[in-house]
Amino acid sequence: MLEKLEKVLSIPKSLYFCLRSMPCKTAFKLPIIVSYRTKLKSLKGKVICSGKRVRIGFGGSGTAVHKPCSIENNGIIYLGNQVNFGGGCQICTVNNDSELRIGNNTSFMAECHVVAKKNIVIGNDCLISWDTQIMDSDLHNIFSEGKIINDDDAIVVEDHVWICSKAILLKGTYISKRNIVACGAIISEKVYLKDTIFTGMPIRVLKEQCSWEHTDILN
Repeated sequence: MLEKLEKVLSIPKSLYFCLRSMPCKTAFKLPIIVSYRTKLKSLKGKVICSGKRVRIGFGGSGTAVHKPCSIENNGIIYLGNQVNFGGGCQICTVNNDSELRIGNNTSFMAECHVVAKKNIVIGNDCLISWDTQIMDSDLHNIFSEGKIINDDDAIVVEDHVWICSKAILLKGTYISKRNIVACGAIISEKVYLKDTIFTGMPIRVLKEQCSWEHTDILN
């Protein structure tokens, strides 16, 4: 009952978000439901939604279920079918040429932070656990002998990857399909392994020949 009430209360903000982010014909179909708690910090960019049943700010875990999400879109966000963001998530495209692409059936649990200044791509059927951070930029320049030494670099996560809680994916990260990133791992490298549990800095394999099953926890 409370879940249905929350969705009804979220219709006005969802309609506003869609009308600001996509063509009217698409917006009136409400392909994206945004929780009424969500903070809309910037809607200068656009959203291209190829599917439906996209939910932002619903579900998660513990007290974070009721924490507001934050959306700051100055670039382009591409969303597939059945993409979910739990409570307390941050979604940010920094500039007008920033891109964030998320595939079908991918879920972000509570308090995830996704900040794209250049390009972040997350594939189909991925699970991003709570309190993770994905950033393709340091957002501040570091100089050595007058030259910038920390350029932005794209992040790519292929299909069916589980990123466990408190993991951090930094600029330049590439993770091939069917992998598990361990809790608290910090990744800034290209990982071409498959069916593997690994941690980072440096990359260290914890278990090979592993598989995982995606369970829809967000209601």
